[in-house]
Amino acid sequence: MSAGFRCGLSRHVMLTCNGTNRPTSNDGERRRQPPLVEEMTVPTKLTARLFALPFPAQRATWASTLSGATAKKGIWAMGDQAVVSGTNFLCTILVGRWCGMSELGLYSMAFGALVLLSACQQSLILSPYAVLSNRRFGRCKERYAGSVLIQQGVFTALAMLVFGGIALVTSYVASLASLAPVFLMIAGVVPFISIREFIRRILLAELKVRATLVLDLSVAALQIAGILALGTANLLSATSAFAVAAVACGLVSIVWFSLTTMSFTVRWRLVRKTIGRNWRFGRWICASQLTDVVQTYSLHWIVAILLGVSATGVYAAYASIVMIFNPFILAVGGILLPRAAQVHHAGGVKELRRIVGAATLLIAVVLAVMCAPLAIYGDRLVHQIFDLGSVAPMQYLMILLLATGFVGTLSFATDSGLCVMERPELNFIAGLIGLIVACVLVPLSAYWWRIEGAALAAFIAVALASAVQVIGFLRVSRSGNQPESRA
Repeated sequence: MSAGFRCGLSRHVMLTCNGTNRPTSNDGERRRQPPLVEEMTVPTKLTARLFALPFPAQRATWASTLSGATAKKGIWAMGDQAVVSGTNFLCTILVGRWCGMSELGLYSMAFGALVLLSACQQSLILSPYAVLSNRRFGRCKERYAGSVLIQQGVFTALAMLVFGGIALVTSYVASLASLAPVFLMIAGVVPFISIREFIRRILLAELKVRATLVLDLSVAALQIAGILALGTANLLSATSAFAVAAVACGLVSIVWFSLTTMSFTVRWRLVRKTIGRNWRFGRWICASQLTDVVQTYSLHWIVAILLGVSATGVYAAYASIVMIFNPFILAVGGILLPRAAQVHHAGGVKELRRIVGAATLLIAVVLAVMCAPLAIYGDRLVHQIFDLGSVAPMQYLMILLLATGFVGTLSFATDSGLCVMERPELNFIAGLIGLIVACVLVPLSAYWWRIEGAALAAFIAVALASAVQVIGFLRVSRSGNQPESRA
């Protein structure tokens, strides 16, 4: 689920493995350069504040900000995330049109399980790497990368066992027997989808955004071609769609490992230490992301239990339109975490508040513009794309889903800010509150008001969790209290 990059330091900071920095003698000269001109437009100012470091030398003119390496990487990152989100969106459409709402419901439920897996991988392996690898160079970084690669292998093996066990259990439950093949298929495709995501995040942490785009374009081409071939032959289903994705990810990953120049030096005595360090760093991030994912995708399961799998398919069709947010939101998210870590390291809590505030305002402005036309025409768009001729219009559902996405992303930047300040437990508390509210309200609302009621309950839960996150970040960053890093 993302793309990202990080800018170069304006103070050519020399970082050793223990994280010390030594400014060069050009510091004083650089401080005398003029700040940004005041005639910048609002979007340009927001972009400059997000992508520029807190030193005047890096923000001398709007032209240098928008035409430099930072802005170019931002464009590549946005394009990469557009490829990933567009591929998921197109596959969802093809499964819905060719297989019907029941198969689309199964597809969305299985997709939620893979998102849950991705959240664990991201928080326990890839987010720690994105932040902690910036403090290591040379052989120190190679050894850390090797240990993280071993951790990825252990994680994949455990995930296969978990999904295989779920498939075995559901095969003996009559009401869930139809889900057993889906979970068994997930257990088989986990290694390939997981390693592709590992490669993506490693490349993004190294700021190799163009290489990431090439990787994702290759996977997208193979995956879409395979699904089109299966659909033309009347062999497409939720299970076969994921099998195609696994083949595409596996082939591209094999090619990347055979061609990469990156070094992964394995020192077995460091593996356990690295896993422990990453666990301490990412455990609260993992708990927070799990609550978010469960809160979001539990709605698919609740609707399936109360209203049927076809109703879940209808809900997934409407929710897929909100995926139009993903290229922008996830690109900003991929940029923001390593960017915020760098800014916090260089300028402290004050500069971290600045970057989080700029990112939040940028997200709010862009999403408001994107939501307006979808609120008016989104319902008709869903019916046209998924051919829902027999399904009654649900304009209220479309508006609720858009509102939920909007209020949820308002705390997107503060989530990264709390992680950088090593206070991810506050993200978990906010997510847990939202999850509890959702678990109580969604079944009741779905029972009384069907799909629209479930969406309304989800909106209330997300809005509450988002408010708790923002308030928590403001309080913590104002006080400046954070635990001492143990990395």
